[in-house]
Amino acid sequence: MWTVLLTTAIIELRNVNSDFSKLRALIDQGSQNSFITEYAANLLGLKRERASVIISGIGSATRKCRGQVSITTTEKCSNGEIGTIALIIDTITKPLPSATTRNDGDIGLTLAVLADPDYRIKGRIDVLLGADIYGDILLDGIIHGTPTTQKKKIGWILSDLIATPQADNISISFVNTNDLDKRLEKFWIQEEVVSRGMLSKEEKECEAHYQATTKRLEDGRFEVQLPLKADPRIHRAPSSKAANLKYEAHEKRMLKNPKLLREYNECLQDYLDCGHMEKIPKDEMSLPSYYHIKESLRTTKVRVVFNVSAKTASGKSLNDLLMTRPTIQSLIITLLLRWRLYPVVLIADVAKMYRQIRVRSKSADLQRIVWRPNEADVIRHYRLKTITFVTANAPFQATRTLYHLAMNEQD
Repeated sequence: MWTVLLTTAIIELRNVNSDFSKLRALIDQGSQNSFITEYAANLLGLKRERASVIISGIGSATRKCRGQVSITTTEKCSNGEIGTIALIIDTITKPLPSATTRNDGDIGLTLAVLADPDYRIKGRIDVLLGADIYGDILLDGIIHGTPTTQKKKIGWILSDLIATPQADNISISFVNTNDLDKRLEKFWIQEEVVSRGMLSKEEKECEAHYQATTKRLEDGRFEVQLPLKADPRIHRAPSSKAANLKYEAHEKRMLKNPKLLREYNECLQDYLDCGHMEKIPKDEMSLPSYYHIKESLRTTKVRVVFNVSAKTASGKSLNDLLMTRPTIQSLIITLLLRWRLYPVVLIADVAKMYRQIRVRSKSADLQRIVWRPNEADVIRHYRLKTITFVTANAPFQATRTLYHLAMNEQD
């Protein structure tokens, strides 16, 4: 008897304690969204958010999700991480494969490089990685055989017709549709006012650090210092080679799209022209930030995102070294009520807000990147001289600086 071997992977998901838990995932391009079971969401202990989504599949059968969580998994072939939003449901599918399969021969790869070394053994599925993340895990590499193997960032995945003693009929296809009636109902229901808790010890230290280290420069701009909870010198590790390899891989991909490459280089050139980045000598012991491209239709067409969560050989990333930031933004209901107190409301937008705030020299040394504007040039090292918006503390420092400015200029 023959059955279809669906692509599965053993992935490591970050839990609430910043450790990683191994779970079995199904890779399914036919699903618009990624999913996680209630069991796995509770196991990871991640903060869940409400999600008004109706899930429909074959035969138009529908079910409701139990909320959503942000999940992060590690790349098997590098120190990188991949993240997405997963909808919570009771179950995803029956255990896969539908029956334990025979080992009919050599697939040409060692078990260590496979995304799921136990692909032949029937097992529980707790995560589904859908089309929303599928493009982020793609790599070049395919081996045609029985089964067919494809290279992904989470390891080599397998799929094909295979021989089995017996099999159940399993068909999976998810379609995500928004329930308009539920969304309208939610819009008109007054949200419960959530009281803001006391600051933790680390959050208080973060606020004290800001007050002690922030200063205003002669040109009127503010200069801040990254709030570190650990000495970065203890966790320094050679990472320039890894940064170069990461950059060359991105560059190779962008060379196939000249428009993307041009806009990417223009973005970093703007950093240089504005004085927000400067060239520095090569330092093998630096902590560079990797980066990737994020295409956005709302703002600029291309935005360079520096991946400060990428771990170096020491096992630590820049974000791992930063203190937990306190939340100081006003609650949305407070802002809405404030609008009702005045006949006129003024709204303003700060252009390149984070890049208007400088960071001290020793903090800029932790924000190192590599770049070359032309493929024929030598890859050079740079450091970012302003707040980098993907760092864990950037929202706090930017908003806190606005409050600081308002207090200084209130007269």
